[in-house]
Amino acid sequence: MAVRLDLQTAAQLSQPFSHTSNPNSWSSRRSDFIQLVICYAVSFTVREFKKQFVLTVLRDLDCNETKAARVLRMHRNTLARTLSELDLDIRALRKTKRRPVRGVDPPRQKKLAS
Repeated sequence: MAVRLDLQTAAQLSQPFSHTSNPNSWSSRRSDFIQLVICYAVSFTVREFKKQFVLTVLRDLDCNETKAARVLRMHRNTLARTLSELDLDIRALRKTKRRPVRGVDPPRQKKLAS
């Protein structure tokens, strides 16, 4: 069962509650709170699983995003968006340096007058 949290529900759950007002209301709020906690726990677990799964695929393919996207059966841009949503920076995982951009000459030493 999917539980969606909206701002109104969160505000109601965070307000102080009097046990003397309505006993049935307390059990209802308690079950809402339990569902809310379960929802957050499940979403956190799914996020961590997704993070580890994507990282494993990227490591197996030497951090090649295009090949990883094919293996994961998603578009390259979708993988890039997923990486940013999961707060993953694969630049730190890469072992090799990137090749220089075409058309940009490496800095040359100036010749001294002979």
